[in-house]
Amino acid sequence: MSRRSAYVVALVAVAVVGAVAGVWLALASGGGSGTDAGPVGPSSTTSTTSDATAPTTPSTPASSGPPEALEQVFPSMAAQDCAQDTQSEATEVPGRLRRWRCTADYDGAGATIFYSEWTTSVAAVSYADSWTDGSYARTGGSDRAGDGLLRWAGTNEGYFKLTWTYVDAPYSVTVVLPRAERPTTDEVLASGLIELSPPQDVAPSP
Repeated sequence: MSRRSAYVVALVAVAVVGAVAGVWLALASGGGSGTDAGPVGPSSTTSTTSDATAPTTPSTPASSGPPEALEQVFPSMAAQDCAQDTQSEATEVPGRLRRWRCTADYDGAGATIFYSEWTTSVAAVSYADSWTDGSYARTGGSDRAGDGLLRWAGTNEGYFKLTWTYVDAPYSVTVVLPRAERPTTDEVLASGLIELSPPQDVAPSP
């Protein structure tokens, strides 16, 4: 090969090497631009969707126990197994706002206790006076102690029932026992089956 031909070959080789190097640099530069287009992590769209669909903490459910006011009037409710009547059951009697049905043991017999809140004390007394079946009636003697409470006792609808209402406050409690049981209202109170707050500690009817 002549000196001139060798020189031409060398120039061509240099040109080829330069072209390859340029392509390689271009490719390397292009790949980097896609990776660094933005910060690594969720896109703004993903973040917005996550915030919008994040589950919210459910509100604390209402207590399943009796309202504080009713438990303050009848402290015995706290130790009994109680369930609230539905609104329709509670208000089927004129003047009654709510009623709780509780169960407990009395002298070896099962007892059902109904605690009620009324619009007025008059409504509570009128309802108790309306039970005329059997011997159920307002009691006298030692059971009417002049202590701000009215009392009823006797058989009614196949059971023995005892009821207490406040003279001036809109609350009542009725104890239902098997017919064979015949305690007085004083005996039931002494047993601790029910506990009523003193009338002077209970807000009167509006």
